Amino acid sequence: MKLRFSLAVMAWMVAGFALAQSSSNKVVNYETIADEPYEINNLWLHIQPLTADMFQTNMAICYGVQADYLMKDKYHFEAKLRGPYAKQVDFARQLGESNGAVMIGDQRYELATKLDRFLRIQAGMTYHVIDREKKGVARLVMAYKKQERYRYENYDRITVNAQVRNFVGVRGGFEHYETATALSPVLRKQGAVLTGDDGSTLAYSPENGGTLFTNVTAPGMYLGGSYGIIRNISVKADKVGTIGDDRFITFYGDLLLSPWVKLDDIIAHLDDTEKQVTFSTAAVKTRKIGFRTGFDIMFNQRSYFSFGGEVGFRPGIAGRGLYAEARVGLPVFGFKMNGMRTANNTGGF
Repeated sequence: MKLRFSLAVMAWMVAGFALAQSSSNKVVNYETIADEPYEINNLWLHIQPLTADMFQTNMAICYGVQADYLMKDKYHFEAKLRGPYAKQVDFARQLGESNGAVMIGDQRYELATKLDRFLRIQAGMTYHVIDREKKGVARLVMAYKKQERYRYENYDRITVNAQVRNFVGVRGGFEHYETATALSPVLRKQGAVLTGDDGSTLAYSPENGGTLFTNVTAPGMYLGGSYGIIRNISVKADKVGTIGDDRFITFYGDLLLSPWVKLDDIIAHLDDTEKQVTFSTAAVKTRKIGFRTGFDIMFNQRSYFSFGGEVGFRPGIAGRGLYAEARVGLPVFGFKMNGMRTANNTGGF
């Protein structure tokens, strides 16, 4: 019985595969309407309802805004801003404000350091050292209704000839982040000992295992390179009408430099007294160099979406720089900004 059932399933799969192959082998006629990878929008405004920043120093669920401006097909300016929706999704700050404390001897001091919300800012420019067009292909998705009664769509792909624009760029700009972070695991890993302004010392201990928090700020710069692929083709195909490929894909890699990494001192306050102790964080090791690699995908349309991501090591606390970021833009508004044209007075006033 099992053998018969297995043979029946295999026969059904083979028949389905054969039908799919016979369907996909049909020739599709198409007419090219436009194929101009240089005739694209040059301004995009991204509203990003979801950005996930998974950082060893802190994890946060954020919103974001982003702007991209392409000038004279050579200069690509971009600016990004991201911050958390609320304290509850800015996890290090939430834990620090809920559980932050400092144990000095047998006395429990409240953490008086004001913890910063997560913030990331980037502004920079890419210059296209190489930017050229060549013959290539585009793989277009066709979607057409198979049976109106059940209202489902059948998808197929065709490959068409298309002009492909490729560019290689150098990029650089300003990069900044600031965030609250847990310091207890850092003291345990580095073996660092903090000294207070009253001469007392603070090191990792089970009592301080999850209660020490501070802020890290890392303004700096980035320098790197990018590789991009742009297609902007529209065709009219049999049965499905107009379809196209208008993706703008960028891959990049950057060296991150932050000579000004700063950790706030830990301020401890004894309840119901005026006693306060400030512990210097100068003993904590920091790292001023990092790197990242990532990608961005957007489209040459008036209103659509975008997405991207990156991974790397950020400058900051030594051993706590690993991060990954994912972002989704929805909606993304695209504009064609026309440049100034020369005017010639042919008469009149």
